[in-house]
Amino acid sequence: MLHPKYLIGAAIVVLISFYGYSVEMLTDRGYTPPQIMAGRGSIALVLGLVLALVKGQQLLPNRWRPQIARFFITGMASYLTILSYRYLSAASVSLINQLDVPLIIFASVALGQKKTAPQFWLSFWTVLVVLYLVIDARFIDEESLGFIYALISVGLVCTGYFLVKRAINHENTFVICNVFSLSNVVFGGVLMLVTNEVPVFYIKDAWIFITGALSQVSLYMLAVVLYRWFPVEKTRLPYVLATVFVLVLEMLVEQKYSSISQIGLTLLITGMLITIIRNPTSPEVHINWIKRNKPLESPEKEVL
Repeated sequence: MLHPKYLIGAAIVVLISFYGYSVEMLTDRGYTPPQIMAGRGSIALVLGLVLALVKGQQLLPNRWRPQIARFFITGMASYLTILSYRYLSAASVSLINQLDVPLIIFASVALGQKKTAPQFWLSFWTVLVVLYLVIDARFIDEESLGFIYALISVGLVCTGYFLVKRAINHENTFVICNVFSLSNVVFGGVLMLVTNEVPVFYIKDAWIFITGALSQVSLYMLAVVLYRWFPVEKTRLPYVLATVFVLVLEMLVEQKYSSISQIGLTLLITGMLITIIRNPTSPEVHINWIKRNKPLESPEKEVL
C-alpha cells in the first residue's frame, strides 16, 4: 500500500494544475486580477468558514501578528501572480513559481540551517537559467514584464512559507487557509474600488471560480500536512512536478503548443529543482550498496 505522502503528493499535483489553469481560463475570458481574487476568494472563504464550523474549529488565530503579516504578503503575491497570466502562459507562470525552491535554500543558509553544496549551487544555476528567460523572453515568445511580476510574487510567497511553517504549531488548518482567502477578497475589493472597476461575473463561468476555490482550500489542507512532515523545501516537490503536468494540460486542452526550446528548458529546470529538493546521496554510496547486496551467483549446472 502506498504511503500517504505519495497520495497527498499526487493530489497536490492535480489540484495545483487546475488551480493555475483556472486562472488562465478566467484571464482569457476577460476577468481582471481583482475580479478573480475577489470571486475565487469569496467562495473559498465561505467554504473554509463552513468547514471550520462543522469540524468545531476556532475561526480566529491564536497569534495575530504572523497572520496579519501573511494577510498582506499573500494578498500582494496573489495579485502579482494573477497579473502575470496576462503576459505568460499557465505553464510559464507555474515554472517561475517554482523558483521558491532556490530562494528557500538561500534563506535557509542565511538563517544558519545546514544545506549541502549541491543544493546551494544547483539553486544558484537554476536562478541564472530563469533570469535568462526574463532577459530574453522573446526566446519563448512571451513578455518579460510577466516574468518580473511572477518573480516578485515568488519572493513574497517564500516569506509566507516560513510563516506557515511556524503557524502550524499554533493555528488550525482552517485559520491558515482562511487568512489567504480573506486577503484575496479584501485586496481584490480594494483594487476594484481604487480603479473604479465594476465587478462583473457571469453565471456560465461560475464553475471555473468554484473549481479554483475548491482547489485552493484543498491545497492548503493537504499542504499543511506536508509542512508537518517535512522541511519547507521538500514540501515543494509536488508543486514542481505539477509544472510539467500544467504544460501537458495546456497543450492538450487549449492546443497551446510550446516550442521545443520551451519544453526543453522546462524539463531542465524541473529536473534541477527535483535534484535540489531530494538532495540525493553520492553515486558511490549507491554503487557500494549494490555491491554489498549483490545476490550470490547460482552455481553453473553440470553439463551432462
